[in-house]
Amino acid sequence: MTTGIWYQDVLAAIGAPDTPTNEAALQAWANAEGTPPQDYNWLATTEKGSAFPTSGTIAPNGGDDVPAYANYGVGVQATATNILQYPAIVAALQAGNSYTDIYNAINASGWCKGCQNGYYPSALATLVSNPQKQGSTTSGTTSATGVGAQEGPRWLGLLNPSRCVVSAPLLGCFITALDARKIKGYSVMVVGGFGVLVGVGLVFGIGLAKSPVGGVVKGLTGYQSKAKKTAARPAGKKSAPSRPSLPSSDAKELADRRVEDDQRRRTQASDAQERQEGFSKAKRDPNLPTPASRRAANRQAAASRGSGRRTKTAA
Repeated sequence: MTTGIWYQDVLAAIGAPDTPTNEAALQAWANAEGTPPQDYNWLATTEKGSAFPTSGTIAPNGGDDVPAYANYGVGVQATATNILQYPAIVAALQAGNSYTDIYNAINASGWCKGCQNGYYPSALATLVSNPQKQGSTTSGTTSATGVGAQEGPRWLGLLNPSRCVVSAPLLGCFITALDARKIKGYSVMVVGGFGVLVGVGLVFGIGLAKSPVGGVVKGLTGYQSKAKKTAARPAGKKSAPSRPSLPSSDAKELADRRVEDDQRRRTQASDAQERQEGFSKAKRDPNLPTPASRRAANRQAAASRGSGRRTKTAA
């Protein structure tokens, strides 16, 4: 077989129609693998034997080497032979009208099961999630064999366990989505365990307080509840707040000052009461002398006493 368009020849070899969906799906699958085109192993198959001569090894693949085939025809036959071992993939390609069906068949099969964080082939997953890209090929994706650069699926990007959650300029990504889920799980476990310990402690403490052992502990420690302290206090007496003691001289001076203040307040209250009673009487009896008339009478009496003294002196 001479060199041709590999995905068209592979589709013919497995009895699948050459539709735009099938062509784009196989190209995206190959882009997810990222093997060099000149090695004629576009989907990184591992078929070996005399029927499939090789020219070298593309990747070790955990001991099951991914070979580079000797020529284009060998690569097409090895790829078709490998695909025919997966009936679900063959059926999806033979239908040839659904990117989603083809992707699901490949992803659920044993062909690189769990690769690319479980989204293998990731380039086809990206094609499924972006209808505007359908009809064109995607490139620059990571292969399952470690060749190329990865482009993760966008439709499950938020669930991608390798998605970076926390990064720093110098450190790079140091917490992935998987790490964040683990931290969350551990945090829930720690908080839950602490809550259980607190609950057990409360139950144990209440039970111990009501048990005979609790009574013995209280007796040894001299503990008394607030209710017992109140019952032990004499009736009608209230405990006064303690005050700091003063020297005897200062205490006597403070007591004398309090007595003087009390007398002064009583005198002021008595004077105010007398003034109020005088005003009330003046209002009730208009014939009572007013303060002004009382002062005038006092001046007149003083003048009379003065004139009398002067008369006796002249005599």
